[in-house]
Amino acid sequence: MGAGHEGEAPHLPRAFEPYFNRRGINIHEYTLAIDVKRHKQIHGGANGAPWNADWRQYIERIERDALEEDGLTGAEVRRRLFEFAGGMIQKYRLVGMPMSYWQQLTENMRLAKE
Repeated sequence: MGAGHEGEAPHLPRAFEPYFNRRGINIHEYTLAIDVKRHKQIHGGANGAPWNADWRQYIERIERDALEEDGLTGAEVRRRLFEFAGGMIQKYRLVGMPMSYWQQLTENMRLAKE
């Protein structure tokens, strides 16, 4: 995360930003302001696991589906990616204020660092 954006987490992981860009999705438009400690719990460790591991598996699966003979349209892939993002927020019990990456929390809204 950039300076001034601690605790903000894209629904869609930065590790796959080039993939999302190819799919016409700007990940920085879909961010939740979550507690830094919670962010580290779900996104810390090797390769951003377990959050990134779940995303990696899903992206591989959806791309296989898209390549099939009667594969998915680009719009359908995007719809499913957003649907998966919503499921991930529920799976990991994330609670936070939706915002774009470029918005900043005011001092009164600043999240705990620990």
